[in-house]
Amino acid sequence: MKKFLFLLLLSGQIGFAQTNLQALKEENNKLKSQNQTLQDELTTLKKQNDYFRETLKIFEEKIKTISNSKIDCTMLSCEGNKQDQTVKLQFLLTNNDIKKNLLFSPDSYGKAIDLQGNTLKANNIIFGPNKYAADLETDIPTKLTIVFPGILPSTALLKMIELKCTTTNDFKNLNFVFKDISIIWK
Repeated sequence: MKKFLFLLLLSGQIGFAQTNLQALKEENNKLKSQNQTLQDELTTLKKQNDYFRETLKIFEEKIKTISNSKIDCTMLSCEGNKQDQTVKLQFLLTNNDIKKNLLFSPDSYGKAIDLQGNTLKANNIIFGPNKYAADLETDIPTKLTIVFPGILPSTALLKMIELKCTTTNDFKNLNFVFKDISIIWK
């Protein structure tokens, strides 16, 4: 009798285990399906993230080059100093012609216009090793740094930046105009 009860109990356990195994298989398949759905969503989100990162990179970097009379003016950076409320712009000027001397006039070498239409005048310039003038050798880049005072950290964008200079070799007036420049505040 004990053997019979034992066999009956054992067969009941096996039947229950088979039923439980079937339920576990169904749950496992359901989880696999959910996992695949999540993997597909993750792949889509990764693609969107890559796209947005690339778009943001293009927006932030916005390196622009303007050419005038065989001189390329490339904007390197536009950084704001929150504490001083100044914006420092750095450019690289490259002469693609014979050696020229460029002169930035002390009273009108740079201006900027913000989104509210305020015109801002630069108060400091460093051009190569000098203050207002430098020789531009052929195909040798020369750094230009201009500082604009009195710009509040709430200003996110300069609508226009205009640089004015004159070549002292042939007295040509040159203008370099950059538009929609984002300020990186530090």
